[in-house]
Amino acid sequence: MAYTPALPNAFDQALIPFEVRERYFAEYLGLSPLTIFMGTSPSDAIQTFEMKSGQGMSYRVAFRRDLNYENPVIGFDQAAGSEQLVTLYEDEVSLKLQRFVDMVMGVALVKQMTPLQVFEMLRPLLLNAQKRNMIKSLLDAATVLLYNKADGGNGPSQNRGVYAGVDYNASIFAGVGTMTGATYDQSGLSVAHLRKLKSMAITGGISFEVESRIRPIELKTRRGFPEEMYIYLMDTDSYISLAKDPAWKDFMYRGVIQNNDQPEGLSGSRYRGMVEGVMVYECPELSRYRITNDAKVASWNLFLGAQALAICWGKRPWFEMENRDFNLNKAMAVCEIRGQKALQFPSFQDPTKLVEKGIIHSFTQIV
Repeated sequence: MAYTPALPNAFDQALIPFEVRERYFAEYLGLSPLTIFMGTSPSDAIQTFEMKSGQGMSYRVAFRRDLNYENPVIGFDQAAGSEQLVTLYEDEVSLKLQRFVDMVMGVALVKQMTPLQVFEMLRPLLLNAQKRNMIKSLLDAATVLLYNKADGGNGPSQNRGVYAGVDYNASIFAGVGTMTGATYDQSGLSVAHLRKLKSMAITGGISFEVESRIRPIELKTRRGFPEEMYIYLMDTDSYISLAKDPAWKDFMYRGVIQNNDQPEGLSGSRYRGMVEGVMVYECPELSRYRITNDAKVASWNLFLGAQALAICWGKRPWFEMENRDFNLNKAMAVCEIRGQKALQFPSFQDPTKLVEKGIIHSFTQIV
């Protein structure tokens, strides 16, 4: 995209007073919505990696399958021949170079006709576009790149997907079509739905350990007892139905009293509160992934545990500038080498199929 100054002024003077200063156009960048869930530890929901120069354009994330804990060698029974093999899996994250480029044309003319430092505005705008792209890339990896959104795709494993209000195991498109109603106690988001998601994560599926359990992102103690933490990412319309649930209101009230980090309902925090170890976080970017069938619209929300996604940088973001046409035109680009992926491992039931390592897909009706 190129910026060409309009005459006599590049900006609508009816909207922007002449004496306006650059600071009013400085964009607040801050942290991206998913940055707080990133880290280098295997206990982080979005595990980050950084490669050195010369290591190639892909990174392999290794997983270790747990040993069978039900059959120890007892007493004087022969141990030789009863060994369990250590099974390792790996998932590959491919990297690619990507750039956002913008250009100011006629820099000298622009500076003459407006008090705004237009060229200096490019840097924060490019950086903001890049951050928003990173969020979209991560959410793409967890949704449409796993299951084709156009026709609903094949649904996730029955042990990695929950349709609010119904039990269904088929394509996402068909599953949404079975939903009835849009109130919190039917197909909308509710505390009961969050409990069902957490139960599936803890037990490893609809039945006990039919798939690998989803590990919590953080395991700490409270009053001497272990406390497990998970993340629930929801779109804005899902929160509207959740707010109708009396059980949610009870948790909010208790949280304000007991939890120092509980939002009080007055601020604009996207973190909405916690229900039995599930941190509920509003993610408006999920609104682009809705599924529609038979006049029903469902949000595609995400319940995350440890190692749900991986993001890898071959080279951190950097800026490049160049002058063109006798220095009258200036171009700036922000570049990075990055890749991301929803991590998967072979299914316990069918090793030929891949199952998400730390994601449960949550579909809640909004229309």
